[in-house]
Amino acid sequence: LEVEEQETPAAIYDFAVHAMARNDLVNEALEIWDEYQSKSMSKSFLYQQKNNRYKPNTFHLSAILHCLARSKQPSKAEELLLGMFDDPSRTVEPNVFCVTSVLDGWSRCGKGQKAQDLLDVCVNKYGLQPTIACFNAVLSAWSRDQAYDAQKKAAIFFSRIPIPKDAVTWSSYLQACRRNPDEMERILWQAHQEGEPVNVFCFNIVLNAWAKQSHVDHAENFLKRWIKFIQTYSDSLPKHLWPDLSTFNTILTGFAKKGETQRTKYWLDEMQQMGIAPNYISYNSWIDSLAIAGKAAEAQAEWEKLYESMDYKGNFYACTSVLSAWANYARQTQETDGIIETALKFVDGMEKKQVKPTIVTYNALLKVISACEEPELAEKLLKQMESGLIPTEKADVVSYSCVINAFAKVGMAERAHEINKRLVANTKPNTTTFNALIHAYSRSSDPDRAEKAEAILDEMKTAGVDCDLLTYCTILTCWYKIKHVDKATRARLQLENMMKNYSALARKHRNSEELLRNAQTMVITACAHSSPDSGNGHETLEIATKTYREVQNPNHVTYAAYILALKILEQDPQKRDRCISEVFLRYCKEGSEIEDLVRKRLEEATSPSLFQELLDTGTELQMQKKLA
Repeated sequence: LEVEEQETPAAIYDFAVHAMARNDLVNEALEIWDEYQSKSMSKSFLYQQKNNRYKPNTFHLSAILHCLARSKQPSKAEELLLGMFDDPSRTVEPNVFCVTSVLDGWSRCGKGQKAQDLLDVCVNKYGLQPTIACFNAVLSAWSRDQAYDAQKKAAIFFSRIPIPKDAVTWSSYLQACRRNPDEMERILWQAHQEGEPVNVFCFNIVLNAWAKQSHVDHAENFLKRWIKFIQTYSDSLPKHLWPDLSTFNTILTGFAKKGETQRTKYWLDEMQQMGIAPNYISYNSWIDSLAIAGKAAEAQAEWEKLYESMDYKGNFYACTSVLSAWANYARQTQETDGIIETALKFVDGMEKKQVKPTIVTYNALLKVISACEEPELAEKLLKQMESGLIPTEKADVVSYSCVINAFAKVGMAERAHEINKRLVANTKPNTTTFNALIHAYSRSSDPDRAEKAEAILDEMKTAGVDCDLLTYCTILTCWYKIKHVDKATRARLQLENMMKNYSALARKHRNSEELLRNAQTMVITACAHSSPDSGNGHETLEIATKTYREVQNPNHVTYAAYILALKILEQDPQKRDRCISEVFLRYCKEGSEIEDLVRKRLEEATSPSLFQELLDTGTELQMQKKLA
């Protein structure tokens, strides 16, 4: 049309804007929108303007807003929306349809307050009457908001919705309460009893909340109550309340991650008895459970059976699980004979079954080789991957990490360092690869391994890679194992560096408190293994005492380490006995049973009479605690 110098019909713009928007081509959609706007304002198109042929309307505006929302540009979408609404010569009247598109953008970005503020503006300034879709979008934004008070604000907003709620409203509200599955469950059952329109999706959100918090046992109990409820009232309950495929895949995945093969198999059979056909995710979970449990032969046999019996679409993922099973078997049993040959044969057999190996497959194979502690073979496979073993894919960061781990397991730190340098040259490293390298030094016999491990922190900084809690913990492992005159001071310094950034680092780990306690315990252990003849025994004891007092929830290893430190470093016999007694009695008050390690350290550090006296007193304290 442009070549023939003919006018482009307005309908062409309509379709073009929507085509771009539906394919998330934001820039292209905006270019068409700008051209459309310019034509609507051009005098040469006066006739078309009078006939509304080139006037932007709700159809065009909503397409652009939807496109911006999907690309997570809600600020730009809101600016465009309010600009059109405030334009005196506007061709688009304020409407909830366009508003909902922008609210969806704020929802995708998890900005609850921004979404709520926009809705308030549209109600108070333009007099719009929000639909349930508007309220749902704001509630969804609050459910994704990471602010500490997001759940509270979501509850307030939910309670003020003036029109009847639908299933999406309830599911968004439940999602906002995901940090408190107990509360979610209470809300869900109460809503059902009051006749609210909850559905299977709402039940699945509660189930998923339990599973994601690693409380798969609670998730199972919830599902059992749900099924019992369904079976009791099956004649009167609509089908949209019955468990579905997603329900069972959630519980299967939860048990698979824990390697609980019996319970995974139980729920796989249960879903079939309820008339729900498993899909490849269901079967992959079953094979995953076998893999994590290290039952490699069973995992491979199951894969073979599934492949022969059905069009098993998930076979590529399951192949990776079978290889992981062999790696886990080698780690758990320390039996490595024939495992690498079996894994290689399995990969070769994949192509015969028309399952093409990918980079993920070969990375899983590298993990098998690493678990069998054959680093030279792992490096040989890595070189093949670097040179194009897979035509479309080169070795990635996971490939290099596997080989670094292989050398780390046998304490060959310098070879691991060489692999890491190749990694930095060929692709972008990450925190995991550097942690593996530090771990290699912790396993080596190099007398300077602690200083070399610390030097890796500078390499991480140069590569633009952040440390995490594991980074510091692994460096501390190096310090407490070596003989060094300043090991206690240097270990304490690393702990203090870790504490400076603890708040930010803790968000990356679910077990951040445990990692912190481990780090503190390693500093105390480093003090305990310092020589009292080095001339700084008093300073070292102060470091151990200061660190011990900072531990929030000490475990038996922490207590044992500090008792050992007092035994070695405290020179005053009376003070030593008094301090050890206080530490041990505190342990008895807070602990459950007296662990063998604590008993051993106590016996080594005290006289036979004091040892027996403390043991009797500690046992009595624990009995009193049980009775209470």
